[in-house]
Amino acid sequence: MKENKPKLQLVKLGVIGDSMAGKTSIINSIMNIEYTENLISTIGVEKLEAKFSLNDGHNIKLIIWDTTGQERAREMVFKTLKAVNGLILVFDVTGKNLFNNLDSWLKQINNNLGNKLIILFGNRIDLPKERREVSTEEAKEYAEKNNLPYFEVSAKTGQGIKEGISYFVNEV
Repeated sequence: MKENKPKLQLVKLGVIGDSMAGKTSIINSIMNIEYTENLISTIGVEKLEAKFSLNDGHNIKLIIWDTTGQERAREMVFKTLKAVNGLILVFDVTGKNLFNNLDSWLKQINNNLGNKLIILFGNRIDLPKERREVSTEEAKEYAEKNNLPYFEVSAKTGQGIKEGISYFVNEV
């Protein structure tokens, strides 16, 4: 008699934010790909698949869209992301300008995708504190004001990423 294996639950996730925020490195961390210091910027949208294990032992199949942060490609990016369950919006805590662009991203998300689950990742927390331009308090305040769950992460060390993805999957 053939044993029935439970089907993997499918979760579709878009990862967006400005160029150089660390989106591809975060995705590589999710996929257990070794961290690389000098990645080439994503051009367009790349679709990837990963198996993700929750703390309760359930396995999830993640379909992840890695997107370019370039402004001239935003229309194409948002058309591609219509089918996602939600988004991770990434900024770099060492770049105040990337943090300041979050309002623009949220406006574009709302205009193009409507009401999607969005979580905020503040990346590069592994870098020395003196390089940090956005404090934890400032980022948390922004996230709270915009009703966004916030996670401080490091694509380099993996810190905070599993917690953020687990939160995302549980909400979906």
